Amino acid sequence: MAQSILVALQLGQYSNGEFTWTIEESPYAHYYLELVNALEQKKVINRGELLAGEPGAEHDLEFGLEPELLAVVLAALVRYGALAINLSGLVINEVGQNNGRRLASRNCCVSIPSETQADP
Repeated sequence: MAQSILVALQLGQYSNGEFTWTIEESPYAHYYLELVNALEQKKVINRGELLAGEPGAEHDLEFGLEPELLAVVLAALVRYGALAINLSGLVINEVGQNNGRRLASRNCCVSIPSETQADP
């Protein structure tokens, strides 16, 4: 089922019976990558700039994606090293780990990874 979600979001594809990650064809990945690339240095996109709606009925502002699907898109961009996610001081990037800490947070922002963020 997880791979089907990635295919639906155009974040991966099946080829010769194998699953391959890709962000090139995803309109979701392209939109958020452009949004992050338009940031000035040391600027972030806050959670409220990505999601709207009442708790339990939130959606992303551009496509109407549920927060969980937006998280999948952002995680794919993290995997490609295109962005980092900061949750209350915890940075998640393509080389970092969350060290088992709980990731549920309403204080969230998205930024371009920097060399200081990439340190484990």
